[in-house]
Amino acid sequence: MDLGRALAQPPNDSSHESAQKTELNRPSRIEMIPLEILTRIFIICRDDVWIRDDNQDPEEDDGDENKIDPESIFDPRVAPMLLGRVCPSFREAALQTPLLWDSVTFTTYDLVSTGRLPGIQTILARSGNLPLTISFSSPSTRSDQAVLENGRAQFLQRIWEFHPRFKHLKFDISRTDVQLDSLPAPTTLQLLRSLDISIIGKSETSPSLPAFLRVFEDAPLLRSLTLYDTSPLDATSHIFHPDFFPWRQLTKLTSSISVTTTTARDILRHCRGLEICELGNLESEDILHQPPLCILNQMRSLNLSTTGDLLFIGFFDSLAFPRLENLTLDGFAVPGDSLLELHGRSQCQIKCLAMDTLRLTADEIIRLLRLMPSLPMFSLANSHCAGNIFEALTYCGDSTAASLVLPNLKELAVGENADFLSWTNDPAVDDGGDGIAVVEMAESLQRYPGPQNGCLPSLRSVQLHLAGPKFAPALEARLAAVCTTGCIVDHCVNERYGE
Repeated sequence: MDLGRALAQPPNDSSHESAQKTELNRPSRIEMIPLEILTRIFIICRDDVWIRDDNQDPEEDDGDENKIDPESIFDPRVAPMLLGRVCPSFREAALQTPLLWDSVTFTTYDLVSTGRLPGIQTILARSGNLPLTISFSSPSTRSDQAVLENGRAQFLQRIWEFHPRFKHLKFDISRTDVQLDSLPAPTTLQLLRSLDISIIGKSETSPSLPAFLRVFEDAPLLRSLTLYDTSPLDATSHIFHPDFFPWRQLTKLTSSISVTTTTARDILRHCRGLEICELGNLESEDILHQPPLCILNQMRSLNLSTTGDLLFIGFFDSLAFPRLENLTLDGFAVPGDSLLELHGRSQCQIKCLAMDTLRLTADEIIRLLRLMPSLPMFSLANSHCAGNIFEALTYCGDSTAASLVLPNLKELAVGENADFLSWTNDPAVDDGGDGIAVVEMAESLQRYPGPQNGCLPSLRSVQLHLAGPKFAPALEARLAAVCTTGCIVDHCVNERYGE
């Protein structure tokens, strides 16, 4: 056809309308995405859903039932729900992909009918037969009376029909959320691998946590247990009694429950497969009887802490950790000889040693460190040590490898309050308060790393844990200049305040 004639012809209205209708009826490119591709996209979106608008008030409610609660943006189930609103094919893909619904988060607010989100059972049913990861929390921003009256003690009952598929459970709840007369009867939880329970709120002698734990005591595959409770010692100590504690198979235990040192030692002996153990709020108790030596061959990381600066005698005397790599003692003061003997029994290769708020002499610490020439990380952030530890650490002598204390040390953390920052052995001299010792130590390290460093040849990072009042302006300026070198890092500058 001649192009000029074709352009001169008037348009055919009927064909134009037909083309428009065809275009309208044709699926969009988004709707044409194959189901398997949509599924993969949705799973990625669910894993990256941890976004929220920090400028929006969580209490604000404009009455829009289709609006997602800002608090729920942390909820992985929100991702497939939002994607399901794009078009019918997206909704079909979301509802037909169980993997999108196997990890869910609920709050007390979800137990009250709001019209915003599907019910708990509906959400969990969408996961098909997959193992479930469930997190439940009591949001502090909600004070609705309906929540307080209807939300308590219902969360376990609402999810308990799915207990054969529980794999990971996390509860961050208040003490009033645990109603002892309505807890489910204990049953075997064949798939449960991790349990995380935090109970907050004031109580003199609350039985909440022990009763709550009994619901989960028959979990043969449980490997990770995390417990937090602010109750006093007399309300929680029996939780860790070996006669009650049923999970000998644990590989990870994290607890902030107040227990005595005897109980803590016995639980280590009870769970010999532990690889990671963190016990806080330990209370000192004289250990009168030492059982036979117990070797924990799997222990790689041990963290012991107390709320005060207490002395613990005999804690390690019947223990050994041949594979221990990370040891943290925070306020957990033990005799220097006890640590030396522990290392002698264990013959372990420590990679990270943190001894914060301890009371050891310089000689005791140096003797211990000389047994660890390959130690790459050492923290002595807030220890009360007599003598000049730092000077001992950097004493080169004849500059041979034999004279070095820590020739492979890469990271060093020190603190303002440690007596080893003093350049004198005279205990009557107190120069830690004015910051001179801190600044002089930092300045002595500013050449690191460098070829002229013969004492700590591997050192790459020094963290200064500074707290309390700032130093005099001149000292602050010197400290700031040192920190610009990149090796010296002030990690606690936000905790300091002006004079």
